[in-house]
Amino acid sequence: MNTKAALAWTAAALALAGCLRTEAEGSAHVFSSVPGAFSVRSPARFREDVKAITVGRGDRVTLHSFNGDAGEVVYVVTYVDYPAELASSFEPESMLDRVVKGQVSQTQGQLLRSDPVMLGQSHGRATELEVNLDGVAMTMRGRDYLVGDRLYQMFTVQRRDAADAPAAQAFLDSFETTEARPVNQMAR
Repeated sequence: MNTKAALAWTAAALALAGCLRTEAEGSAHVFSSVPGAFSVRSPARFREDVKAITVGRGDRVTLHSFNGDAGEVVYVVTYVDYPAELASSFEPESMLDRVVKGQVSQTQGQLLRSDPVMLGQSHGRATELEVNLDGVAMTMRGRDYLVGDRLYQMFTVQRRDAADAPAAQAFLDSFETTEARPVNQMAR
């Protein structure tokens, strides 16, 4: 399996259609998903993948994944809407801990850091993992946000020995939701 195929598989595994638009702004583009209710700046052109996955206690949900690459960096945004009963059955911090644990398990990576972050009033995590794809040491940096019953995940993947790409950090910092969603009722 080549590295790009492995990265695409990783994006789908992390669960982690609609009106999409991309507007050029310098070397990065503002990518918006109307159904996903988010926008992000990225130098990559995204392709969408939609698939059904099983989460939690066997609940079937739809994972929306947008991924693309620019130079040596792969850029990914995913979202999934959890059933309201599942989303409200966990404290946001506990749910995010489970998400990070799942990322480490799915990638068979090593967690280097996981720090609490906020997106407005919604809880999140900033993560960094070391992963091995086809014998190549990679660094995966990401953000996970629980916004109401929706989990957003965005991350970049690049060779560990590559210079840090400022565009990769700008991508993570630029994520915004474009419609108000209720904050998880368990959030305090």
